[in-house]
Amino acid sequence: MRTWHSIICLFILFVSFSGCSAKYAGPFPDEQGVTFMAGAPSAEQATGDQMKKYPEAAAALVDGAIAAGVTGAVPADRTRAVKAVAVVFEIGFPEEEIVKLTRDAMEKKIPLSSFARTMEAMVNLKGGGMPSDLVVRTARQLIVFRYSEKGIARVEWELFYWRKKQYSWVDAFYRFHSGRRPGMDGMDDGFLH
Repeated sequence: MRTWHSIICLFILFVSFSGCSAKYAGPFPDEQGVTFMAGAPSAEQATGDQMKKYPEAAAALVDGAIAAGVTGAVPADRTRAVKAVAVVFEIGFPEEEIVKLTRDAMEKKIPLSSFARTMEAMVNLKGGGMPSDLVVRTARQLIVFRYSEKGIARVEWELFYWRKKQYSWVDAFYRFHSGRRPGMDGMDDGFLH
């Protein structure tokens, strides 16, 4: 039986990752929530025992990024980033790829909260079945193009949307990065102008 605490945590996780806003009113919030939750790991998986093996390496990487210019380093964002990086290590992404992504974040001086959200998106996309190389390429674009947390949630949703529509992960990746956006003008194949 679920406790109120775990129900509240799941609700907070869902709301924080959903990227819902008034701009996307209409069919997006419900469909987005269903699509996102279908491929995402549970709150217990994302924050539980997975972090235990890698907290020191994750903390060193995040502290190095903060020292080199990643912005907005409040304690809550640091803790969130350390947890996210630890989970990324735990699920098997190569350390050299995470170091490269961290360097990109330092060069672009992105907010630490956006870096943490990018790491969380990597966990979610990998958990949804996206191949690791495409996850890393997506994360690199999120960092290089300085996506906000809402923008990252939107990218995640769109990738899961295309996958739900029976596109392969490769096709979903290229469909998203070509500028195609779901649901524009009532069609699934709209382009963003």
